[in-house]
Amino acid sequence: MTDAQADEARSKALGALKNFPGDVRDAVQAALQHLTDQSYPRRLLDLAKYVEQAAPGVTGNTTKWKQRVASVRISFAHKLEQGFLNETTAVESVAILLSLRWLLTATLLLQTGIDPTALGRRLVGHEPYQLFLAQARTWLPSVYITT
Repeated sequence: MTDAQADEARSKALGALKNFPGDVRDAVQAALQHLTDQSYPRRLLDLAKYVEQAAPGVTGNTTKWKQRVASVRISFAHKLEQGFLNETTAVESVAILLSLRWLLTATLLLQTGIDPTALGRRLVGHEPYQLFLAQARTWLPSVYITT
């Protein structure tokens, strides 16, 4: 959606609410401010693309990784009270947590001006990073074992 389309949609939606109480119009207006924001899954893909050379393999199969990260996020947000964690989901969640740690660390390092290729070479030889990749292949094979 373009900015112009979003502005038009906001205007028409707010116009349709003219007979509603002010607090309702304010709530709808606040919600409509995010029409052109990128979705959480899209932002995950953008981050993965940004670090792919600097942190080789950090997301495994990136499409599947994005789906798992979004799924874990939703599960924590909506099911934690219902006890959704079991041994399998806990191990998978740890793999996702570690992947995000490495992804965000690489993102921050790239923001300082470090060359992505140089960082990638360092991480490939970095034992803790290699341990993460080995654990991820064990704990979340559907994402980290690519054939």
